[in-house]
Amino acid sequence: MDINSEARAFLDSIEGKPTFESLSVTEARKLFREIACLAGSPPVDLQKVADLEIPAPGRQIPARIYRPNDKDDLPVMVYFHGGGWVIGDLETHDSFCRSLAKTGNFVVIAVDYRLAPEHKFPAAHEDCMEATSWIAANEAALAVDTSRLIVAGDSAGATMAAAVCQQAARERQPDIKYQVLLQPVTDVPTPYPSKEEYAEGHFLTITLVQWAAGHYLNALEEAGDIRMSPNLAESLSDLPAALMLIGTHDMLYGECEAYARHLEKDGVDVNLSIYPGQIHDF
Repeated sequence: MDINSEARAFLDSIEGKPTFESLSVTEARKLFREIACLAGSPPVDLQKVADLEIPAPGRQIPARIYRPNDKDDLPVMVYFHGGGWVIGDLETHDSFCRSLAKTGNFVVIAVDYRLAPEHKFPAAHEDCMEATSWIAANEAALAVDTSRLIVAGDSAGATMAAAVCQQAARERQPDIKYQVLLQPVTDVPTPYPSKEEYAEGHFLTITLVQWAAGHYLNALEEAGDIRMSPNLAESLSDLPAALMLIGTHDMLYGECEAYARHLEKDGVDVNLSIYPGQIHDF
């Protein structure tokens, strides 16, 4: 199967740029912002876009709320950006979150969780869990309908969305209705054919994955923690229905498909959408 023509054009557009793992963390974050601007669509206008801080024990978690109109009963999506727990922020995903709010007609709240290596595992997951719980408990203040609560994310952000759903199911709170997982990392330790076939040349590479994990994890053994590899959870029952998206030319294809099948086996309603010829984070 040939690579998608738009994906090929994107890869051609970044040819010659340094790889993330060849740079310092500061430089890698700057490069990711540049690539996000290159790949992103023009930002759409919304009724309201505002920064806020979500209280958590000993800290404040920065976030940004996107409101398509002034209705106070819209569903709310909590969104976690990708970037391997090291790069990415509110700005890299701003145009995408605007589009989600506009086309979906729901409120999006993007969470600017703590990044590695300044904050090691499981700091990012803890921020995502704290933010989701706070949003679920503050329906009136946020003017949203938290009975229709969605969690979503891309890449590492999708991993955290999946892990938040698992923890919420175990603790029976908050009540999450739906999860949207865009090419999630679901099983770091296990080899899949796609990890070898698309290890290089398709935006996400095996060396980049190793670089990110090396910055985020305290020890290699943590790769098998279900907050890093949600597919290793023994049971996935009682989880919310899921929409999952993956491209065939993404090294995460195998583990993403495996997680979808695991969810289905445990009785979760799953819509797995596979995009031929597409690369990671298309």
